[in-house]
Amino acid sequence: MTTTPQHARPLVTGMAIDTHSERRLSHQLIALLGGRWTLELLAALADGGRRYQDLHDSLAGISHKVLTDTLRRAERNGLISRTPDPGRVDTATL
Repeated sequence: MTTTPQHARPLVTGMAIDTHSERRLSHQLIALLGGRWTLELLAALADGGRRYQDLHDSLAGISHKVLTDTLRRAERNGLISRTPDPGRVDTATL
C-alpha cells in the first residue's frame, strides 16, 4: 500500500501536485482573474459577442478607460477575442 506524502495531494488519479505548485497556480489564477471588473466582464460576455457601448452600459459604474484596460488585459491573457467587423467591433469570449 502506498501513501501520499503530506506535502502532496492527488488532484487527478495518478497525479500529485505539491503545495508549492498549487500555490503558484493559485497566484496565476488570481492574477489572471483578479481585476475588479474581469469576472463581471466575462459574465457579461457569457452569452456571446457584445459591442463596446453595450458592455459599458451593462457594467454599471465602470469608466471607459477601465473597461478598455480590462478588455485589453483579458484579450492579452487569452480570455476573450476581439473580432473586427466593418462598421463595428464585437467582443466575444473564447
